[in-house]
Amino acid sequence: MKSDRNRRGHRSRPRRTDAPSLDTTYFDKDDSGRSAHPDKKTQQLCRQVHRRLDLALAELEDPALDGLWVHSVTPEGGGRALVVHVIVRVPEQIPEVSGHLESARSHLRSEVANAIHRKRTPQLQFIVLPQAALTHEEEEDNDF
Repeated sequence: MKSDRNRRGHRSRPRRTDAPSLDTTYFDKDDSGRSAHPDKKTQQLCRQVHRRLDLALAELEDPALDGLWVHSVTPEGGGRALVVHVIVRVPEQIPEVSGHLESARSHLRSEVANAIHRKRTPQLQFIVLPQAALTHEEEEDNDF
């Protein structure tokens, strides 16, 4: 005859069959089943990349990239890339700055790889925005 105790002398825990599925528990998921909001680790990664790219852009000796700063770093939908919004002071320089950022992409990605210590380094996608695109409140926060 089999007892309802397991090997360590404790009774086994009854299994719940009426528990809701995980799909109904988490409401912030999009249609693909992924979370609509980045999780804590993704936000931490974005902050680390933001700090390192700010420093790396300041260290570059490219006159076209002088005066740039990173406005935000957000994860792309697939999770393998980060979208970096860079602010330029003069809107006429956007095409030139975009070209220089493309040529410096591999160097900047290696700087990020050294800073974040992850198995895979995310791809970087740069979006160059004019300073006028910021709202008035964001400009006051970024004044230096």
